[in-house]
Amino acid sequence: MLKLFLWLRYLRKKKVVLLSIAAVALSVALLIVVDSLFTGFIDAVQEYYITEAGDIFLWSRESISNCGVLTDKLEELEEVEASAAYHYGWGLLHLESGDVREIQILGIEPERDEKFTNWRESLLRQEGASGGLGFEVPGYPNDVGGWVGVNIVAEPDEKTDEYDREEVRKLIGKEVVITTYGRVKTESDETGSAEGEETQWKRKLRYLKLRISDIAFTQTFFGDRAVYLSFEELNKLQFGDGATDSAQSIKIKLFEGVDAEWARVVIFRVFEEFASKRLGWSDETIGQTRIQIVRQAKPDYIAELYKQMSVLLLIFGVICSVVILLIFCIFYMIVMTKQKDIAIIKSCGATSGSAALIFTGFGACVGLVGSVLGILIGYVVTRNINTLEDWISIIFGLKLWRSSSYILNMIPNEVNWPAVWPIVLWAVGGCVAGALIPAIVAARTKPVEILRYE
Repeated sequence: MLKLFLWLRYLRKKKVVLLSIAAVALSVALLIVVDSLFTGFIDAVQEYYITEAGDIFLWSRESISNCGVLTDKLEELEEVEASAAYHYGWGLLHLESGDVREIQILGIEPERDEKFTNWRESLLRQEGASGGLGFEVPGYPNDVGGWVGVNIVAEPDEKTDEYDREEVRKLIGKEVVITTYGRVKTESDETGSAEGEETQWKRKLRYLKLRISDIAFTQTFFGDRAVYLSFEELNKLQFGDGATDSAQSIKIKLFEGVDAEWARVVIFRVFEEFASKRLGWSDETIGQTRIQIVRQAKPDYIAELYKQMSVLLLIFGVICSVVILLIFCIFYMIVMTKQKDIAIIKSCGATSGSAALIFTGFGACVGLVGSVLGILIGYVVTRNINTLEDWISIIFGLKLWRSSSYILNMIPNEVNWPAVWPIVLWAVGGCVAGALIPAIVAARTKPVEILRYE
């Protein structure tokens, strides 16, 4: 009870202690915000890949013909919620004279791809459409249409990072040209290849004149820099007019709670049977097919992000360690000015350990109070980080987070609670460490020397 009484008395009488509490609170809040934002970004990157490529990604070196049959077979599995075949490639988009831009080209089936990407909230013209989505161009029923990512055709406002949607809408119906590499069979292959032998291809420049049928606002950096064509149209562009149902990639979405490793085994069995019986592929060609769990994709990249986060937290942790020095100075001052109180306590029978415990315990108390305030501040700041960013943009005209540059449209605002408790332990331990030397000085105080002239 005596220790608790002294702790409360020091908190009430020694206003300078509030400075150490404030320092602890700000340090804890800073580390919580930094860790939560960085962890949220890494999680969002992983979720982005899952949204774009599903839970399971199937890729083959050889083009998979009759892929519509394969996707139907996959959706018959009790583990699979949806599957969709798609093409991708790279090319140039000719907007007008002297304006040519590098693009990624994606061939999708809107009715299947809707199960992966919420296109009804991402398209400008067809936003909220009740019917089926399509590539038809208003006023040009016979022309080829495509969706164009907003980052290709427009620039956001420097201050608000928002697009002028009415100006962008005027681009719908505009004629553009895509230049890309297609593939044609070599002369030796046109006569027919042996069963199981890989098809030989050579590259050839191909051109496609189309009109913009819609503008895509996917709220991701890569999605808004792509041109989306119908699956059949990109097939014809890449392989010629005779190809309409071939793909090298299939993305698969699993039902929630399904074990991805088991699902991968089941999916491979279905694909192996399909490729062997329907396509006549050899075991070697089938074995070269990659069926990957998307959450486990790019492990080196994700590991590097976590490494960068650790380095950043270490730097901020070292900066925040100045709190230990601050607490040492404050507590040492208290010990020097309260030596009479310490001497009286020890003369009444308190041991040196008890005197030291008063200050180490008080240091832990300061750490706990500061940590609680820091958790509260960190929670409020993290949850409202996008609002704060908007205020900074309005007041100072400075846009800190640009969706046109980052992979995400919004700053992550979820608190990473598992990391909060190690930060609190660090804060309390630092406060105890800062109070340790003043506590030793208090323990070595000799009552007879302090009270001799009293």
